[in-house]
Amino acid sequence: IEQLGLDGVWNLRPLLDGAQLIARLQLQTKGPLVGRLVEEQICWQIRNGVVEASEQTIELLLAHLRQFL
Repeated sequence: IEQLGLDGVWNLRPLLDGAQLIARLQLQTKGPLVGRLVEEQICWQIRNGVVEASEQTIELLLAHLRQFL
């Protein structure tokens, strides 16, 4: 874990919570899709080394998540 730079990854919080994802992506549902998007968001953060949110980072994240809609 340390060699991969993943020490503390279990403390990583999503940049956007479910309600924020629903609003920003204009989703009509609160179901399993939102859970999958939150999970994919955390995977994206790990792959890209993102810990803190800037508006530009959030826009890149949202563009990534739109492919799952």
